[in-house]
Formats: sequence, C-alpha cells, structure tokens
Amino acid sequence: MKLILERWNKFLTEFKEKELSFPLQILNDVFEQAKFAYESLLLLYDKLEGLQEAKEPKSRGRKSLIRLIKLAQEQEWELWYEKNYQTIEKVFSDAGIDDPSILKKFLLILAATSQGSNPAANVAFAIKGLRNIYIDQYTDTEQFYRTSDPNKKGEYLRDVAANLARIARGEDIQGPKVGPYSRALAGNEEAIAVDRHIFDIFFGSTGGTKSKRAFAKKEIQAIATRLGLKPRQVQAALWAANQMRTGKTPGNYTEVINKKLNEINLLLKEINEAQGDKKETI
Repeated sequence: MKLILERWNKFLTEFKEKELSFPLQILNDVFEQAKFAYESLLLLYDKLEGLQEAKEPKSRGRKSLIRLIKLAQEQEWELWYEKNYQTIEKVFSDAGIDDPSILKKFLLILAATSQGSNPAANVAFAIKGLRNIYIDQYTDTEQFYRTSDPNKKGEYLRDVAANLARIARGEDIQGPKVGPYSRALAGNEEAIAVDRHIFDIFFGSTGGTKSKRAFAKKEIQAIATRLGLKPRQVQAALWAANQMRTGKTPGNYTEVINKKLNEINLLLKEINEAQGDKKETI
C-alpha cells in the first residue's frame, strides 16, 4: 500500500513539472483533485494501520519466545508428543491390543480429560474413561457425569462428560483446546493446542480471547518455520518452558503410565476379553 502511494505521489510531481500542453487552469484543477484523492488515501491508510495495531494483542516478543524454546530443547521438551505417543503405543502393543481404534479412543480420552487436570489426574481419568466406554458401555453424557447419583455427581466435569460421550459414539470431541490437542496426540504435527500455559507465556494471563488464541497459533507457526520445527513441537516446548521459567518441572504421561502400568494392563486384558466375546457372539 505504501509503495503504491509513493509511486502515485511521484507521478503527480513529475506530471506537474512537465512541459504544459494543456491550459494552465485545467492542469491545476486536475492536479489539485488528484492531490486531494492522494491525501484522502493517506488518511484512510493511517486509519486502517491504526485499526490493525489495535487488533494485534500485546505479546511477549518472538526473540524472547525463541530463547525459551531453545532452553526447553536442551531437555528435548519439543519431543513431548512423540515420546508420550511411543510409550502409550508400546503399552497397548505389549498388551496384545490389535484393534487400532482402542488406542485411538484412549488418546481421545486423554485429550478430553486433560481439561483442568495435571498429567497424573489426566491419566487416572483416562483409564476410568476407557473402562466406562468399553466395559460399562456408557454412551450418554449423563452416564459419565452421573447427575442421577448425588454421591457421584461431578465425577467428570460437564464438558469432559459430554466429550467422553462423543468419543463413545464415535463423534469428534469439541473444544478450542482439546480438539487440537487430541489431533496433536494422535500424530498431527500441524495441530496447535493453545492452553493456559501458552496464554501465560504469550500474554501473561492464563486465559484469553479468540483473537489471542489465533495470534498465538500464527506466531507458533511462524516460529516453527524459522526454527525448522513442527508447530506441535514449538507448542510443546513453550508449554514446558512456561513451567520451567517458574521453577516447575513439566509433567509427562510416560512417568504416570509406568506407575499405573499394572492397572492399565489389567484393564486392557479385560477389554481384550470383552472384544473377543463380542467376536464369538457375532
């Protein structure tokens, strides 16, 4: 836009300085009208530029974000998704789970139950959710939420219960964070989950607007291109860096799953047997 305006101004100046072949008054009138149009365009451009600046959220600078990412890379936090997926896949493979849909559902359940949970609570809820779907055969939100039982009300958050019901019915889970997170867990390298840690490291708050979420995703994509990483790797590194910069150690599923391995194996054995019974019935 600026280049167009500069060229237009140059053209007007050169036009005025040329040998006049028209009556002077007509030429002056043309020049003044063109000049007015040019100045109007400048005013419009300034207003549009001001509006654009007002729309852009105030964020931590890209250089600062890259420094934090590189610190996280020293401990390979950018590989968080890859390492956790390998652990989970191995557990299911070692347990003899040959139906890939069961692993896929577990990853979806992990994403759905990550809302408001640390990794330890997340894995515990995911194990319970897997049992609810495959052994208890739950398919409805109220079954997961258990509003009919006052002693067990709120076993899952309402939004979590709704997503678990969607998973049981084979539907996509919903949510600005858990949707992309489920895709990143399942191997989509372009998926970007913007959670409270991403909001915090970008904007200094644990919540944000749609425009801030969109801005963070755009910046993560740009940084990924610059560093030769995948977007989900940049997101994982920033997620970890936000905790590291306050002296905390980021969590991961691998440690929790290893601690709960016996419980998981027993459940997977039960699911395998239940699936076998179904095949025999058919």
